[in-house]
Amino acid sequence: MSTIPKIVISRTLAQATWAGTRIISSHAEEELARLKQQPGKDIVIPGSSTLTAGLLQTGLFDELRRSPRKTAAAQRCQGRYVCR
Repeated sequence: MSTIPKIVISRTLAQATWAGTRIISSHAEEELARLKQQPGKDIVIPGSSTLTAGLLQTGLFDELRRSPRKTAAAQRCQGRYVCR
């Protein structure tokens, strides 16, 4: 993972300590559009449903794959995905 370029989109993180990591704190849509125009591999968002939902309206996605994962909260609720 250390040799793979990484981009972190965050409103709160000021700096990254992991090698090859760049932080985008504003204008994520424009930055991702620029990245998409560059040659290379796919852009993957491994989390953040908030970011994904916000970007869905932009037309930047060529493909969308959902993979359900248990969160720590769901695991504490004995495998149920909705906890009350």
